[in-house]
Amino acid sequence: KKNADIDQRIQKVLDEIPDGININWSHLARKYNVPYQRLLARSKGRSTLQSRPSGTLKLTDAQEYALYTCVERLDQLGVRVRIPMIISCVNYILFRAYDSSCSTSTSRNTLRANPRWAKRWIQRKITIF
Repeated sequence: KKNADIDQRIQKVLDEIPDGININWSHLARKYNVPYQRLLARSKGRSTLQSRPSGTLKLTDAQEYALYTCVERLDQLGVRVRIPMIISCVNYILFRAYDSSCSTSTSRNTLRANPRWAKRWIQRKITIF
């Protein structure tokens, strides 16, 4: 609740700032009683903690959908999907998504699924099992 209140005050500060003038961010932070670093970061376009995507997600929405349809298709064919199959499929999706020319792309070995991740994925997608 405290963070939400601070975020509302920061948004109020940002909404009231006229365009095209030099701004003393530390003065505004003291005036509105908000953290200076957070105000400065939000003024530069960083979103709130609640609106940012999770940093622990391995798959994008498209990759998640690809895995879901793969598992669903195997189920339609009568193949019993096991955890090692899910792990293999996820690691293949992550391997194919790796772009060595992109500076923001993580190394191939960084994002790898393991049995714990697969079990949690199954728990989140309980409707297909």
